[in-house]
Amino acid sequence: MSKKILLIDDSKTQLNTLRILFQREGFDVEIAYDGIDGYQKIFECTPDIIISDIIMPNLNGYQLCRLVKDNPHTKSIPIILLTILEQKIDKFWSKKSGADMFLLKSTEFSNIINCINRILQDKPLSEDIKKDIKRQSFSKGIIQAELNHILDNSLMQATILNEFRLLATHLEDEGLMAKNLFDILSSVLNFDLSLLILNPPETNEKEVYASSCLNLENESIKKAVKKSIVSIFGEDAEYNYKTVYENWCGLERLNDNIFENSYIHQIQYRDNILGAICFFCTQDKDIENQKLFYTLLKEIDLLVTIQSLYAQNKFLSLTDSLTGLYNRRYLMENIEREFQRSQRYEKELSLVMIDIDFFKKINDKYGHQAGDFILKQVTQIIKRGLRKTDLIFRYGGEEVLALMPETEKDKALLPLEKIRKQIESQEFLYNEIPIKVTVSMGITDTSENIETLEKFIEQADKAMYQAKNNGRNRIEIL
Repeated sequence: MSKKILLIDDSKTQLNTLRILFQREGFDVEIAYDGIDGYQKIFECTPDIIISDIIMPNLNGYQLCRLVKDNPHTKSIPIILLTILEQKIDKFWSKKSGADMFLLKSTEFSNIINCINRILQDKPLSEDIKKDIKRQSFSKGIIQAELNHILDNSLMQATILNEFRLLATHLEDEGLMAKNLFDILSSVLNFDLSLLILNPPETNEKEVYASSCLNLENESIKKAVKKSIVSIFGEDAEYNYKTVYENWCGLERLNDNIFENSYIHQIQYRDNILGAICFFCTQDKDIENQKLFYTLLKEIDLLVTIQSLYAQNKFLSLTDSLTGLYNRRYLMENIEREFQRSQRYEKELSLVMIDIDFFKKINDKYGHQAGDFILKQVTQIIKRGLRKTDLIFRYGGEEVLALMPETEKDKALLPLEKIRKQIESQEFLYNEIPIKVTVSMGITDTSENIETLEKFIEQADKAMYQAKNNGRNRIEIL
């Protein structure tokens, strides 16, 4: 049986030309003249593969991809975006919107055929899936509702991610971190008891933080705690039970089987058990199917991993003693976390490399104590000029590195330019001696096709040296 292609393009000339070419190759071809018509045709003809243009009225190719891939019934259908767009950002958004392949319309037709055949071989659509798609009801009004659903989910995810980022500021106070975590969870999920279990590296005693609308000192609650500990660490595990939040609903007597539904999620990092997050419900609330549940689990994984890394190094200084900035050890922990978060959730992340110009000459002329004074003064200006959510590190001798979450490089330029001008215009007085200072900066972000952390750092470093080579006291963007 010949494979069916759904061609979507608002150009009738290109559409008809492609239809003829594909039919000559033995494909069964259906056509649609825009994204909305194309989405409707999916439920009528159940294609084996979709080939769509990007630039279309009403519903573009990116939006079509998001609709198809977000729908549990159609997500298995492979999609190729065939377009005249050739910028890197177009390819980036094609991938992030869910397209299986991005091809230029100038591609040799034989290569297009090879790509289609390869995808059809790797991702065949079963007859059961096709029957399931055909059983679904469809109306054009559904499209807007589904798009709204996707946008709402994106907004909720962005809000939750921001809340979790703030939790990382409480790593030093586990109790406060746990309380704030439970505040987030209780505002999003329906449960009756939640436990955060931490496995500190320096002791065998586990830390158990609990939050519930029930009496946390009740024996039924404590049995649930014991059950969670045993399921992860075994019968002999020792633990310290701490109540964090309780809004007692007045149930004096709880029977042993009060929790009809439980979910215990173990958290691991490099084969080490760091802890767990557990949920218990007095009735079957099906917590796994609640909105954003698995997004929350991923963030909890990340939070507990960071907290564990912090605990392992709590006897080591996290800050540079001279400048008060985070040190290089803390940089490597955070830059990996923020880079992974940016890649996973398609959030922009800017990286800034800052270097004091001719710093060696300052040391040689005025002495190393003067150099230390200048370094402290300059880093204070940088700290005041950036947001509280930005992370600033001493990277090398006179080099400072800043991470700016959810900020693309063009938007990072404005505050950094203000910082550069302030440093340039300020007269630093050391022992009544005025010293003029300038800085060179390099900026990059994750919007480019940067796939590794090493490439990300290398790009910022390259931009900074470009600023040096172009005369210093300037900012370069790559």
